[in-house]
Amino acid sequence: MTEHDALKVLLVRSIETQGGFGNQLQDADKQMATRMAIEQVGKDAAPDAFIAARATALIGQLAPKEPLIEAILAVRLWRSAWIWASVAVGLVLGVGTSELFGEDDRQNIVDLLPWLVILWNLAVYVALIAGKHMPLRPGFIERLARWANPWSLAAMTGKRHGSPAFLFHPRLRPLIRRIRSSTELAAVLRDFGRAWTSACLPMVTARTALLLHAASFAFVIGVIVSMYANAWGNDLALVWESSIVTSPGAARLLLSVLFAPALYVTGFALPDTSWFAALRESAGSVSTVEAAMDWLYLYVVSLLLLVAIPRMLLALWNVWRSRRLSCRFPLSLDDGYFRSLLRAQRDVTANVRIVPYACEPAEAATDSLEGLVGAAIGGPAVVNVETPVPFGGEDEPALLPAPHADTTHLLVLFDLGATPEEENHGAFIKTIEDRSALRAVLVVNESGFIRRFGANSSRHLARREAWATFASSLGRVPLFVSLDARPSSDAVRELRSLVYTSGGA
Repeated sequence: MTEHDALKVLLVRSIETQGGFGNQLQDADKQMATRMAIEQVGKDAAPDAFIAARATALIGQLAPKEPLIEAILAVRLWRSAWIWASVAVGLVLGVGTSELFGEDDRQNIVDLLPWLVILWNLAVYVALIAGKHMPLRPGFIERLARWANPWSLAAMTGKRHGSPAFLFHPRLRPLIRRIRSSTELAAVLRDFGRAWTSACLPMVTARTALLLHAASFAFVIGVIVSMYANAWGNDLALVWESSIVTSPGAARLLLSVLFAPALYVTGFALPDTSWFAALRESAGSVSTVEAAMDWLYLYVVSLLLLVAIPRMLLALWNVWRSRRLSCRFPLSLDDGYFRSLLRAQRDVTANVRIVPYACEPAEAATDSLEGLVGAAIGGPAVVNVETPVPFGGEDEPALLPAPHADTTHLLVLFDLGATPEEENHGAFIKTIEDRSALRAVLVVNESGFIRRFGANSSRHLARREAWATFASSLGRVPLFVSLDARPSSDAVRELRSLVYTSGGA
């Protein structure tokens, strides 16, 4: 799966799970896209190939109806010109820094600027080796990915500004008003922005590393060019200007360590201690152009060996890595949405189990719930409603339904009239999930409560809030539905989103 394929897959996923674009996407469109993908790649094709083919087919059906899709897919996420821009910036900064801190007619044997550059880069290499990645915290890379994500504008719905990357994509600018005014579009783009930011982190990390290494390589080349440019046409004087290193013996020992790689490669040898003492006694200056150029040469070789060459190799490594990630995008297909599509590819029937707790739904409510689940699954499905578990039955294994290996989705049904309690309802959810090895979807039937107290009454809203708070403490979002009537399209869409994100089998 390529980067562009992954982009389409995640966009289609957000459209289907968030119910975007209103009536423009029908179940018939989804089924047709599935059939087209199977015809194109076959039932035995690799999962990523089928998922990508289906997304392409569905995009082909939606794009003529929705200009936003074409605008999103037309945005270029990466330009090779950015590498050359980073090289140009690094080169200018290198030349400018050397010009700012360098001296035209003197070569200091203890030149601070080259050693600061070398020591900084050595620290970067240590961080790379220790962390096995860029010396940047993952949180920083994630913020960078979100900042550079042109679709993170969904996160600012209702605000007066967009992400910086949004300003560079004129194709999306005319659509901002429509996005802000549409709750459905905002939900789609918010989900898509989050999904893409998370999925593209490895690729963004590689590309960020590439730009930084390229800029660092160019920076040190700029420093070297500036050093030689300053020496060109000037009678260099070799000087020793340091308030820290003042002893001839200490100076020779320090420089022999720092220059060790350059001395090994060039075959040069440092003068003895008496030479350093003579330089110090001569007010720190010797008007010998040849000697000054030798020291300049040692600094240049050190910069090349310790900075320029390693940075160039790291940049080339990240060029290869970013291209590989772009051509073989590491998109995880391990969630309920993708599993449901792969079942459709293999023509496998979904097996859904519903376990009521402390409530006994009427036959009409059971039929309504089965219809709701079937519509949300959107494909062949067998729905089984288990015998209700009585209040407190979570501690009695004999009262719990036996686990079934073929179960693909698990739903637990509660009644809104009950007061949610962690030690009972929470314990039941944990027990039933542990036994089935599935993450349960919480469904709260509010039909009986509405009959007694009315819809949107203060009691109704307060009880909803109590259940929502309880579910939030478990990291869940409950589905509130009245099973007295035929489920609404909103309820189907909400349950579909919950089923897809529950990580079913």
